[in-house]
Amino acid sequence: MTTTTFSFEHVAISINGVPVSCFWEGDDVVTVTPHADTITPMIGAGGCPLISVSTDRAAIIALKLQHTSPSHKFLTELHQQMRLGNITTFVFSVVDTQSFEGGVAKDCLLMAKPVRTYGANATQREWRIFAGEWVDSATSIVEAIS
Repeated sequence: MTTTTFSFEHVAISINGVPVSCFWEGDDVVTVTPHADTITPMIGAGGCPLISVSTDRAAIIALKLQHTSPSHKFLTELHQQMRLGNITTFVFSVVDTQSFEGGVAKDCLLMAKPVRTYGANATQREWRIFAGEWVDSATSIVEAIS
């Protein structure tokens, strides 16, 4: 059996090609959640199954950052521009450079500003990003950005 390793140092995350930095702590600093299930099953009155296959390729991306992160500052400025009516989409990509697992989405938009809390310790800033079409796999990243 071959031993394999993982390090977050080998996970490359970028917005418009600019690396995202200063993540929060933990095992879920970046999550990509499909917007809809791939299938919707139903069983007819007579017991016959029918499966509807979704064409929804959208995803919701959650990105947890430190409040001092340059990426948090960039996203805050982008959100301010959106609120002024300057809607600018962006490309989001994530890839594990060892396993090549990951994906990319063009035409992403911020869903809302993070909740801000203040207290004795620093707290995370979680950005939620809507990706209209998420493309899995690192091999598709170059094609999707082009």
